[in-house]
Amino acid sequence: MTIYYRATVPYKTSDGKDRFTPVGTLFQQREGSKAAFKLVLNFPIAVTELVFFPPKERGEDPDNMIDD
Repeated sequence: MTIYYRATVPYKTSDGKDRFTPVGTLFQQREGSKAAFKLVLNFPIAVTELVFFPPKERGEDPDNMIDD
């Protein structure tokens, strides 16, 4: 079974009510996948897909280009 979540952007209406506009879908990746989640966006920006990884300890992955 695919696990997914609706990605939304919250906003307030003129009468002060909270509303949510859907902007994409967040999919949980399969067990054993390198990525934890994938976000597929419903609108074009520079990218239409973001991939999420769990944090790693420093020095664990030499290909990891993210600096804390």
